[in-house]
Amino acid sequence: MATSTYKPLWAALCVAQLAYVLMIVLQQETEQASSPPGALLLALLVIAAGTGLGTIVYRRRALVNPIRSGELDLNTPAGAERAFGPYIVNLALTESIGIYGLILSSLSDDPKYVIGFATVSLTLMYVHRPTAPELKPPLSSGSGSMPPPI
Repeated sequence: MATSTYKPLWAALCVAQLAYVLMIVLQQETEQASSPPGALLLALLVIAAGTGLGTIVYRRRALVNPIRSGELDLNTPAGAERAFGPYIVNLALTESIGIYGLILSSLSDDPKYVIGFATVSLTLMYVHRPTAPELKPPLSSGSGSMPPPI
């Protein structure tokens, strides 16, 4: 899955998370930080948790399981095209978690929200990295079965 398209896109989205944090930290003023509306904070926390879990489940169903079963061959143009959509959806949803923190920090002038949400987002970005071992096709032997354990 580590193609010339996926790596730069993934890296750019990771850098964007760091840019969100940097932007809020540099924008900080000396006045007292306030709290964002409680309902908004709770809603974005719930949405972020659901999004994070959803990306992991979706990744497993749309990419990992088909790759491991041999149903999805990333070395073919058709397989790479089929994998592109789910991979981009996962990255976009993961990026949205960092944006929720950016919104909360912008409303409250408190960097803890952007730092917390960006940390979660970057952790998920690491899970969804294009070089993840589970996104590599299984090694096949001549008989089509996995080699015996050592």
